[in-house]
Amino acid sequence: MPNLVRRLFGKDDPETLMRQAIVAWKQGDRTLFFTALLRADHAALAIVSPGFIVDADAVARRVWDWPQRIAPTTSGEIALASMHKDGRLRAEAIELMIWRPELLPFLAVRTSDWVGPVRSRALEILTRWLHLDPVRMLPQLAPIALLLQRRERAALLAAHVTTAMLSAPRQTLEDLLKQHDTALRRLAFNMLTFRDLLSPKQLAELALSDQDVKVRTLAAERAAKEAVWRQLPEAIKPLTRSKLPMVRANGLLAMIRCGQLPLEFLGDPAPVVRALARDAASRQGIDVPAWYREQVTAAPTPGVIAGLGEAGLARDVPLLAGFLDDPSKRRRTAATRAFEKLKKQGKA
Repeated sequence: MPNLVRRLFGKDDPETLMRQAIVAWKQGDRTLFFTALLRADHAALAIVSPGFIVDADAVARRVWDWPQRIAPTTSGEIALASMHKDGRLRAEAIELMIWRPELLPFLAVRTSDWVGPVRSRALEILTRWLHLDPVRMLPQLAPIALLLQRRERAALLAAHVTTAMLSAPRQTLEDLLKQHDTALRRLAFNMLTFRDLLSPKQLAELALSDQDVKVRTLAAERAAKEAVWRQLPEAIKPLTRSKLPMVRANGLLAMIRCGQLPLEFLGDPAPVVRALARDAASRQGIDVPAWYREQVTAAPTPGVIAGLGEAGLARDVPLLAGFLDDPSKRRRTAATRAFEKLKKQGKA
């Protein structure tokens, strides 16, 4: 109790107290966060992530010692009241949240409330906000709506958010695509591509720079299709320099379908890229094994050595054997695997 009193009436400002509460939460202390909510102002609430709000709501009624009755007035008090174990108090808190945008993430959690009227009212308010001001509401509600999907009663909010994104301005979706939340970026990307709002150049940039491998791969696939459709191989050439094999593979595939085949991809480090290049080269009448033999002698990269193991013949074994004791570990490894591959195929 003395510690609680010090926290409530001490010198720490609300934002500092909230930061301390979040650290304490991660260390196992669940109660300080609710103490911090009592003193939270707009700045302190802004620190609390959507995931944190969802997690706090899940334990609030179990770990917090609720008073018999509360009369919330500040944003922090209303946020705490919205998690109260008494459904009537949660319903009252919802009505106090209507014109407080900083509390919308807390209101969103109530769309998964186990009490039907509470759930319906929260959804009604948020749906109205989404309709009136999607530009401002989507960045606030989309992240928590995606998190709440794992709750069985929360699917409707995610559906309304998705519907709002179907008609949201392009800039709003592009802003969502820059958010830290991975699930949100994926949803924004899917919506942008569904509405055909990204150019091949923009798709290529995403494929090269996004933090999420899935978004990069999907962007590369879409960029490749658009480049082929519009015959713009130059727009996706940068993809072939990506460090991600599937991005390079999509870039190469688009170039092939546009009538180009850079032979250097026969020696790419990734098996999937080499396979695409070999198939295209063979269709064009290029002697692929001969190309590998020439390159193994002239510029024996690990990719070239591996490629010879994939396309070579029994007579190529001596060429590979020469790299089994190569000073380069990568070449030795590639040669060993290539030798084993020829052996399994009965060529060695």
